[in-house]
Amino acid sequence: MVHESGGPLRRLAKPFILAAGLCATSIAYAEPVALYRIDLTTGESLQNVAIISETDEFITIAHPVLGNVTLARSGIAQMAHTGTAPETPAPETPAPPPPPPEPAPAAPAVEDEETSPWSGYADLGLAGTAGNTQTLTLRAAAGVKRETEESILRIDGRYRLNTDSGDKTANQAIGSARHDWLLPGSPWGFFVEALLEYDEFKDYDLRLDLLGGVTYEFIKNDTTLLVGQAGVGAYNEFGAPDEEWTPQGLLGLRLEHAFNDRTKWVAYGNYYPSFTDLGDYRIIAGTNIEVALNEDKSLYLKAGVEDRYSSEGGGDNPNDVDFYVTLGVAW
Repeated sequence: MVHESGGPLRRLAKPFILAAGLCATSIAYAEPVALYRIDLTTGESLQNVAIISETDEFITIAHPVLGNVTLARSGIAQMAHTGTAPETPAPETPAPPPPPPEPAPAAPAVEDEETSPWSGYADLGLAGTAGNTQTLTLRAAAGVKRETEESILRIDGRYRLNTDSGDKTANQAIGSARHDWLLPGSPWGFFVEALLEYDEFKDYDLRLDLLGGVTYEFIKNDTTLLVGQAGVGAYNEFGAPDEEWTPQGLLGLRLEHAFNDRTKWVAYGNYYPSFTDLGDYRIIAGTNIEVALNEDKSLYLKAGVEDRYSSEGGGDNPNDVDFYVTLGVAW
């Protein structure tokens, strides 16, 4: 008597059922599986079956066609060992997958070349005449600047020499040092400044001005800068008959405008009133235009005029006017 687990005995079952059973058995025990031929009392014969389990009354087998089948011992005529299924090795624990390759170290970021806060310039102008009169005009200037978001430091100097038939008509040197403290996000700022002047044709050896105050940016954009300044300080004319410190004030404006990438115009005016005598004052005003001669603006041509007026200048003309054209280099 045959009892088929899951339904009646079918001859056309899927052929891989036994293989699956045998695999399961061999995997479970990792040993060779004994195969048998079972002859039933009905005259049928079951070939190559494996015994899964057995009791005193029943035997459960794995058949290559029928799958798992339970047989009553009373229905079995005889059972003979016919061989073994190929040995199936116990499954090995699969090796863990190799760790993912570590990402290649990122190439170091190429930092933008840091721009130096320092810049500088030097220019020179020379003119003269020959014939009935011989004249010579020499003008030289140089300076450095250090500019950051918080401050600007400027140091400038210039020299002017004029001769007529070999006689000096002007021999002047002027130097200045100025430090501006900027307030990012605000048009206000603060400054201190020192001006030193030598003039062979003045009644003093040296004049020193010390000033400090506030600045205000009325206009600041990519092409135009208009800055006003107001301050107080004092000056002394060393070597003068009245050599003493005199308090003074300062009011000034400076305008810079770029017409294009190569051409810049500058105009400025400063008023210095004496606090001891309101009739005593100086005005320094000027304008110039600068044209870059190459792409990197390292070579330029500058033309300008400056008037240094003093109410105590004496003579018929208290103005000291300087016209100039110079060729310069910048870095």
